[in-house]
Amino acid sequence: MNEVSGRTLAAMLACDERRARDLLAEIEEQRVALLECTFLEKETMHDSARFLRILQGLLQHEVLREAQLLHGSYQQALDRLLNQAAGCDWKLAEEGQPANASDEPQFSTWDDVMGRRRNPAGNSGSSASSSAAARGGPGRPVDMTYYRVLGVAADVEARDVRAAYRAAALREHPDVSAAPDAEQRFKELSVAYDVLSDATARALYDEVGAERMHTRAGAGAGAGNARAAWDEFKPFQREGKRSKARAAAAAAAAAGGDGKGGAAAGGGAREPAFGDVVEYPLRAVEVADLCDGRTAGVGLLVGRNCDRGDAAKLPPEQLDLCEIEPLRLEESGSNRWIKDDLGIPSIARLGELVVLPVAAFDRRFDVWTINAELSDGCGSPELPEEVML
Repeated sequence: MNEVSGRTLAAMLACDERRARDLLAEIEEQRVALLECTFLEKETMHDSARFLRILQGLLQHEVLREAQLLHGSYQQALDRLLNQAAGCDWKLAEEGQPANASDEPQFSTWDDVMGRRRNPAGNSGSSASSSAAARGGPGRPVDMTYYRVLGVAADVEARDVRAAYRAAALREHPDVSAAPDAEQRFKELSVAYDVLSDATARALYDEVGAERMHTRAGAGAGAGNARAAWDEFKPFQREGKRSKARAAAAAAAAAGGDGKGGAAAGGGAREPAFGDVVEYPLRAVEVADLCDGRTAGVGLLVGRNCDRGDAAKLPPEQLDLCEIEPLRLEESGSNRWIKDDLGIPSIARLGELVVLPVAAFDRRFDVWTINAELSDGCGSPELPEEVML
């Protein structure tokens, strides 16, 4: 993935349409091969395939709408690529728009979107009654079906309400959607989520409907939930388990030097734990993609199936699967490792991992200092010279 991302960027910087067409076919082959992998978790497989599809879109001068569904390292890899391509002559536009569009979505603040068309009285349109009035006239709230607005069933669970709002809000945000009613649609999504995300407000809505609930006590119980949710998972959202892995690394470093070496105090090898920096074997498809002679990489252990809450439900052959976030050398010849923004998370077996001693970890800048000698075939990816900042 790192290699194909670099080649995609190189084609864009060079404005080489022929190279872009050739690369499109290669990426499609990789995407199909990825979807046929049987040892990858479905979520990882689908996220990787989506990232490849988005690269294909960039090579055709389009930023696909599903780019807003990327998260974690996939999102950061795309951000890095777009930042490096900013200002070059390779034109990009939102999906379905002409390729001479000027700017990429930056996502306005909540106040910008919700208050963009405030009336003279200063009403922001964030309540059920004001949103309805905008559509049905002052004082005449229309009967909005909030479940329909979010695209969920009436018996949907709370966690699925949140997931539906996330997907719809990223899709309908006026900085992304070209629809003339995108702003109003985004507001309606927020009104619906405010109600359905709160048990009290949702029960009242189910009982009397949107038109009558605003006159009843408890109608505003969920007010502000949509804004809080947007601030949490907007395109600069927290990384969850990756942040926790860094916290574990920082705690171990603070507890006493590396404290995380490949051997325990008694001299025996230790099982790799969440937050460890490890050597991991590259899969055959990665080795073929990279073509740089490496057979192993260095990465941060950000997930173990055996630690999952539903581990008891997993097939035995999947319990030892681990998710690795790739790292790379800050610069050639150094001992400082940083996150590989163009790398894609890899999957490896727990028994295949080798813990690397971490001499120091600077959490401010996500820098791991590793003095240990790496195994043969293990190393850092080299970024093409033309994509270096």
